Amino acid sequence: MGLRFSEPPPQALQVLMEGLRLKEGAPLIRGLEVRGDERVDVAAPHMLYTVDLDELIEHRSLTTARPAAWRYLIVKDDTLVGSAELATGKDKYSAERLASTSQSPFDEETNIVLAVASALPEVERGSFEVGVLRIPAIYVMALWLRDQEGTANLFIPMKPAPSPLEAHVPYPEKRFVSILIDLARPQLEFDSSPGQAEPPIV
Repeated sequence: MGLRFSEPPPQALQVLMEGLRLKEGAPLIRGLEVRGDERVDVAAPHMLYTVDLDELIEHRSLTTARPAAWRYLIVKDDTLVGSAELATGKDKYSAERLASTSQSPFDEETNIVLAVASALPEVERGSFEVGVLRIPAIYVMALWLRDQEGTANLFIPMKPAPSPLEAHVPYPEKRFVSILIDLARPQLEFDSSPGQAEPPIV
């Protein structure tokens, strides 16, 4: 019971290690040099989801949220050093290649919201699959707890969370989606404004 982590496809770890293996130039993650058959420790494998703003508003739900990548936290000597994402292929749950690596505050934020989730009474009593929802257009990244025994999905925004969302606070899905829609509408209206100037090329 509690939190469940997704089972990545069998080849995912091999794809990740090959992507991280040191080639010419600097390592992809600072301080992490993977040579030859050397392996690194990974933690908390989960699916990263995203959704288009127009679909979010049209459906007033996350039913059209789609898998974007498998995401891992990368650990060295018991210390979190970064994260990595594996691109999915035609089969949305496959792992084709290393798409990106990161050393950002969202790495540690993932650990923080996982700890918040683990302490929730409803999580302790139930079974929730861990995912992450990322919507760059409205600056939202949140832990997505998918209820495996019902429909009581929960979301925990990571810092920095756009107002009125509060970081590290759990939200029921209905309330969370309502706030996302309120955040998305002005963004879509701005993007579709007639005569909207193109951003300068720098």
